Amino acid sequence: FTEIKIGKNLSDIFNAYPELKTWQTVAVPMKAGSASFHSGLLIHGAGANMTPGRRAAMTIQMMPDNMVFNGKQNILTKKQMNELQIGVSVFNDDNLNPILYKKPCLLILSEASNLYWWSLYGERKDMGMFYGPSTPGESILSICADATNRHLISGDTHGEIHIWNIEDYCCSTTPPFVHSWQGHLSPIIFCECIDYKGDDSFILTGSTDHTVRL
Repeated sequence: FTEIKIGKNLSDIFNAYPELKTWQTVAVPMKAGSASFHSGLLIHGAGANMTPGRRAAMTIQMMPDNMVFNGKQNILTKKQMNELQIGVSVFNDDNLNPILYKKPCLLILSEASNLYWWSLYGERKDMGMFYGPSTPGESILSICADATNRHLISGDTHGEIHIWNIEDYCCSTTPPFVHSWQGHLSPIIFCECIDYKGDDSFILTGSTDHTVRL
């Protein structure tokens, strides 16, 4: 930058260079001593008296106008920082906010009795796996998640419905088991969360026993 006086109000750089407001937002692991735009408001640099290495509090290259985040503390673990890659998009969506390390996209697959978790971003693809049915030898034929992606619902060949809390899965070893019950007399081949008047606590299931149940 040229012809800019460094003063107390470092955000003046956006007045001198208005084109900065149109820059694409990316998440970047920053090393101590490097400078960046912090929250789109001012120039931010890691002080010389700080310890070397990447910071656990992530810095944003640029936050466009009207970008909204949910205000949670943006502290990442060392494992999360090591997995973070330059160029990950910062979305205008609290549920897709990598500053809070909400994974942008997960693919959940069922193979026989196991549920596999795959990340669609970065080099590492396989995120986790756990056994789904409560009865040995059964298979999972249908899965769905609620509107908040906090709960995973599955239906197996024994006709049982299972619910797990997956909000923090892949950050912990096993997702907490919430509830299960015998929903049908034969394999469940369809399940879906139903939002009725703002309440998504309904589950619709279909089975080879020729019934559909709510």
